[in-house]
Amino acid sequence: MPEELPQLDSIGEFSLAVPGYFSSKRALDRLGNVLAPELARKKIAVIGLHPGLVATELVAIRVKEAGLDDTVAVPMAVPARMLAYFASCADPMEYTGRLFWAEHELAEFGIDLNDQPVTAS
Repeated sequence: MPEELPQLDSIGEFSLAVPGYFSSKRALDRLGNVLAPELARKKIAVIGLHPGLVATELVAIRVKEAGLDDTVAVPMAVPARMLAYFASCADPMEYTGRLFWAEHELAEFGIDLNDQPVTAS
């Protein structure tokens, strides 16, 4: 069983941790955990990736409306690099059934946002 994920904290009055949003994300996490062993038999990897609060247009609007600094959001390159890593790694099956936090995992995997292209060991 993967370790529990940290709860999303609000920043001022800005929060994505509303009950419906958060519970739907957790349901998808658990669905991936359940599907992973079944699909692994067919050599299909199921890897959960939490992108974090990504600097999308909608997030930028919400952050601005809340009067917050827009640096609270991570660049889109962070989850994109993790997706590229998993798509190109030598054995994605070693990650199947697991959940990853994009920003944290970049450091753990030693991935530099400025390196091109992403290659897995």
